Amino acid sequence: LVITQTGDAFSAKKIANTTEVPTGVRIGTIVGHHERANFVGLASPGYLYEIDPAAGTMRRIAWAEGRTRRAHSFDGEGANFLVVDDHGVAHVLDATGSFAVRSAIPIVSTMPDAAPFPSIVASGAGDRVYVTDPVARSVAVIDTKSLQVSERLALDFSPSAAAWLGISRHAH
Repeated sequence: LVITQTGDAFSAKKIANTTEVPTGVRIGTIVGHHERANFVGLASPGYLYEIDPAAGTMRRIAWAEGRTRRAHSFDGEGANFLVVDDHGVAHVLDATGSFAVRSAIPIVSTMPDAAPFPSIVASGAGDRVYVTDPVARSVAVIDTKSLQVSERLALDFSPSAAAWLGISRHAH
């Protein structure tokens, strides 16, 4: 549902499911980034959809057929959308255009069978994304320019989530 405001008046229009949405699959989460006009719709187990609210359309994003999504995030600039699959691979998608896969980076040593699963958090101050690895008790740092792991931070505990706290380079 796209709700638009003009002055004090609101209007709404529904975006119909594309035929690419299998029967019984429902988008349960929509994520966006302030630098992007379009959104990403997430459906279990690993369906991704680009949602264009201006055009009133959506289309399926091909990222890793048959994989289950375990974590996802835009990077700090909104140029990349990252998805960690159930094999521990971080798929980096081009969020500035077609959402084509730019890179597939093995990131998690062993995917847990149950929560906590890896989580992703983007830096707002640099070109880095952090991915927790609960089994290896570490955090992988992905450089979003080179699309490579730049370092691994060893922890003395198993991380269950992550948050980035800091001042954005875009802060006023």
